[in-house]
Amino acid sequence: MLFFGHIGITAGVAKACDTLLSRAAPESSRASVSDSKLADAHTRRPSGFHHRLGEVKSRIGAIDYRLVILGSLLPDLMDKPIFLLTGNASLSGRDYAHSLLFNLVLLIGGLVLTRYRKSWLLVLSLSSFMHLVFDRMWTVPVTLLWPLLGPLLRGDRIAFLPEVFYGLFAPINFIPEIIGLTILLIFGFRALKKKAITRFIREGTLD
Repeated sequence: MLFFGHIGITAGVAKACDTLLSRAAPESSRASVSDSKLADAHTRRPSGFHHRLGEVKSRIGAIDYRLVILGSLLPDLMDKPIFLLTGNASLSGRDYAHSLLFNLVLLIGGLVLTRYRKSWLLVLSLSSFMHLVFDRMWTVPVTLLWPLLGPLLRGDRIAFLPEVFYGLFAPINFIPEIIGLTILLIFGFRALKKKAITRFIREGTLD
């Protein structure tokens, strides 16, 4: 998956999850103690579930979609420059930031910060995890589980640009790129229609 696929699909998933949490939060707040006497076991379960979703939304707050975009590309933004600029032939371009270890550290840090109502690192880490999923990193367990399975894979910097060029025109990449671009165009059209482009740039919000 390339540029538009990573950004667009990750943003779409984040928006869907945000909408789900936002719809659940008001329902949780309407629960009262008096209702508990009339509720049976079946009705208590969904109310408890909605209550938990409401708590999650209250801790996360408004999602900054600028962080979603950054996180969706974070592994490549970190690993590709290291691969190209350091001259380290032991790297492949999908290295440290494509590992489970790196992303788990981000996730744990994000969960800790949510206790203080700061969700920026959690949003960044979850978006970065999506990058690993879309890159199908489970097919490269040496990188995904680094350093448990040994050193990282070697890459060929000379062949790097031809591989990127081939990826741009590989049919397998057309579908996710079209889907991602379509999602971005929909978001862009809605923001333009609501005159919310400036708000997105300043606050990262998507209505």
